[in-house]
Amino acid sequence: MPSIVPFLNNLTALETFRCFYVPLSDAVLSALANLQHLTMLAIRLPETMPWSTLNVQPDQFPSLQRTVICSRPRTYINFGNKVLFSRVKAARILFTDIPTEDELPGVIASMCKQFSPSMLTKLIVNMEDAPQLRRLLSQSSTVLRLEHLQPLFEFRRFNTFEFAMASRYALDAAAYLAIAKAWPNMKSLELALGQCCMHVEPPEMRDVLVPFAMHCPKLTRLGVRFDATKSKLVASGGVAIDHLNGRPSTSLVTSLDCFGSPISGTTYVAAFLALLFPKLKELEYARAPAGTMHAGGLWEEVQQYLPLFATLREDGRLEGRLEEAEIIGV
Repeated sequence: MPSIVPFLNNLTALETFRCFYVPLSDAVLSALANLQHLTMLAIRLPETMPWSTLNVQPDQFPSLQRTVICSRPRTYINFGNKVLFSRVKAARILFTDIPTEDELPGVIASMCKQFSPSMLTKLIVNMEDAPQLRRLLSQSSTVLRLEHLQPLFEFRRFNTFEFAMASRYALDAAAYLAIAKAWPNMKSLELALGQCCMHVEPPEMRDVLVPFAMHCPKLTRLGVRFDATKSKLVASGGVAIDHLNGRPSTSLVTSLDCFGSPISGTTYVAAFLALLFPKLKELEYARAPAGTMHAGGLWEEVQQYLPLFATLREDGRLEGRLEEAEIIGV
């Protein structure tokens, strides 16, 4: 690829560069950094790169707005620390391997260094070959916790965040509350829903969803995993919750992705969702593995119940019906 450097140097008006299936050399990257009108960059990093010869200054990539980076975790750590995209507003990072427990903090730290909290509004992190990596995840000891995500809370301007790095996830109720409070401008959030995201024990539905209804007033799309089994709901006092801090929910969520969420007692779940998300129209559940208790059939029932419970909510009749359902065990 170094042979195309003179060619790139002459493309002074180039706005988009995509080279996703051939690893990029340091010489090509240095040439791209000097293109004054480049707004979109999609690249694959090589397994190893001679970082000592890479010469990218902070004032380069002056017009870059969007990036897509495909890399191994260790390579990205070095790249993120070396190449800064201070003007980028939307970034996607595709990892090709499962990060080790030691690499995970470094990967997040490199994201925080590479991008500017005052500019970045959209971040998507997922895996290039999720089905293959899922088979390898059982051999990995990597566990992602709230402390790993907290450095990203500095990016207060996030309106879109999707994070599905291959890992085991140990996120409790306190973690989801902290996440919701950190990003009040969020419009679309999807966390740990990929095929290679394994959950140690997802918190119950109320603990996961209520924080987003309370603290993310602009949120319209939400994707999270939670426990929606009836036993969990009854243990926490049922689902009759139509007020948040003494007021009806005004959440704008219209789409909820509940991939992999265990469920039973579909009427409870539908009623709860209708109360918490009054504008909810769409449930995404088709990706749930067949033959499990959270397979699409039960979530399809919830989807069918939603219009009915939405009408009852508008008429002010939903809470009473929930109390009856709790008594008779519907």
